[in-house]
Amino acid sequence: MSLHCPNLGLGYVLSTACILVLFLVTNFSLADDGILDEMPKKERIKMLKQWKIIPECIFIKPRHEVLVKHEGDIPIKFGTEVKPAADMAWLTQNMRWNNTPEDLKVYYSAMLVGLDEPSVQTPNHREYLYWLVTNIPGNRIAECHIIAEYQRPNPDANTGLHRYVYIVYRQPCGKMIYKEKHIDVGDIVPRYNFSNRIFADKYGYAGPYAVNFFTTKSPSPQYT
Repeated sequence: MSLHCPNLGLGYVLSTACILVLFLVTNFSLADDGILDEMPKKERIKMLKQWKIIPECIFIKPRHEVLVKHEGDIPIKFGTEVKPAADMAWLTQNMRWNNTPEDLKVYYSAMLVGLDEPSVQTPNHREYLYWLVTNIPGNRIAECHIIAEYQRPNPDANTGLHRYVYIVYRQPCGKMIYKEKHIDVGDIVPRYNFSNRIFADKYGYAGPYAVNFFTTKSPSPQYT
């Protein structure tokens, strides 16, 4: 398996070791903003299992929470029912995860997948890939490399309460090369049956670094 990593010199190894030590001894409280307050790990895992995110989407327990606010400043907390964000611009301003903000040598990949397409009863398209970006320096999502353009979740009527999972992976070799075909906003079929786990294995990722999820359903028809 090729990780598509740059050549790793002594300087890189020492730099990585320093980053690891810093990660272990530092309290990563990024700001006094509610969006950055993580749910306790025990409670996070309980919710992931209760909603069957484990094992239907991930197997390994994530270390952190993806901290997201949707439109209307609604914080997403493991199953919150919301109206999905209209576009990626909103996410770049309202999506974070715990890391050292000044450390731009650590790169991440982020994605949004749907587990219940086309319906909760027959999720034949699981995982449906709504968004996939890589090479995010720190938390600077706006500087990412886009593989799958953001497509707003929009479940059909009478298909149940759908689950949508944000997953962030920490890239093992800093900035990496990805040999994936670009998926435009209007592309549908290439998004069917994506697997975050296969993608992670392909590029040598460890388990998910951070996870969160929300739910939504189509509004009931209004009759007059």
